[in-house]
Amino acid sequence: DSREGDVPPELRHRSFDAQPVVKRMAIVFAGPLVNLVLAAFIYAGLSMYGVAEWRPVIGEPVAGSRAAESGLVAGSTVLAVNDDPVSTWSELQLKVLDQALAKADAVTLTLSNPVGERQSRTLELGSEVRGLSDADVLAQLGLRLFRPPIAPVIGTLQPGKPAANAGLQAGDRIEMVGGKPVQDWAAFVELVRQSNDEFVNLPLLREATLLTVSLRPEQIEDGGKKIARIGVGPLLTGEPDTRFQITVRHDPVSALGEGIARTASGALLS
Repeated sequence: DSREGDVPPELRHRSFDAQPVVKRMAIVFAGPLVNLVLAAFIYAGLSMYGVAEWRPVIGEPVAGSRAAESGLVAGSTVLAVNDDPVSTWSELQLKVLDQALAKADAVTLTLSNPVGERQSRTLELGSEVRGLSDADVLAQLGLRLFRPPIAPVIGTLQPGKPAANAGLQAGDRIEMVGGKPVQDWAAFVELVRQSNDEFVNLPLLREATLLTVSLRPEQIEDGGKKIARIGVGPLLTGEPDTRFQITVRHDPVSALGEGIARTASGALLS
């Protein structure tokens, strides 16, 4: 490009600004087009290899949200959106987003409730969800993915953080936080967050021995709010729970279609 620097006269005919408008347009669009094609093939390759995804099982809807108002119940599995079948949470996200972008007022969800009964619920969308991403649109509607409870057993500790400094160890099972019983890892995290800047006692089991560890959580900023944490992660077996997860594989033709669809969806939102 002669506008960016000197171009020898013998090469002037090859510079970008010397090309016809149509050719310059083709050069400009070639880069993004190649990126889109590459992304589609990467998605297609992943689809053929197999990807572990969450089944579309609904968690407890956010109180007062459109999901709660529509009568959705935690533990229900979404079978279809407007009679279009879904088998994964990501498919549910994309199909609801498609309807929001199409300015639909509502979607009809076909579900199997926790006892196996087939039901239909109308989920109002509203104008506020238009323009959001596929993940944001479900959050805006109050829809949450159901995640199976994780045992309150410590798997990892961050060096230098309150838990490690207080002597907690991998394999410790937390029984209580500040006198309140702990049922699962989510409850443990929530109770720690509520402890603010105070010392808390953690009764725990270590190899069948009951111990109590006292520590003071650190305070961090999260979304403009201060929350407490101690620097631990749960013990995970690494084995997927087939009740809530599914490995999705596609044949080459459908994998390519899936790759194109995911790429197009991402391009529209970017």
